[in-house]
Amino acid sequence: MLRVLRSRNYRLFWSDSFIANLGVWVQQIALGWLVYDMTRKASLLGTVSFCGNMPVLALGLVGGAIADRASRRAIMLGRLSVIATTALALSLLTVTGHIAVWHIVAIS
Repeated sequence: MLRVLRSRNYRLFWSDSFIANLGVWVQQIALGWLVYDMTRKASLLGTVSFCGNMPVLALGLVGGAIADRASRRAIMLGRLSVIATTALALSLLTVTGHIAVWHIVAIS
């Protein structure tokens, strides 16, 4: 395993992927915390979690077919752009005090 870390490109890929995944995990925890703090309903935590995983269930096969044909770099950049945009939208809604549960469910 250490031999693979000698490659600069792999180190960049690994560290960037780690940071991006860490951000997604933190966002999921924060969303659950925010929903529970707003509503005190544990059932909505399940709803938010389900909506966050729904694209994988619904688009997994189509995404796999696209991933076989499209540029991996373009897919990664597109994915990270969507994640950054949704995180920015959620943070702006939260900071301005306009956040509602339906915003969280829709963006999840």
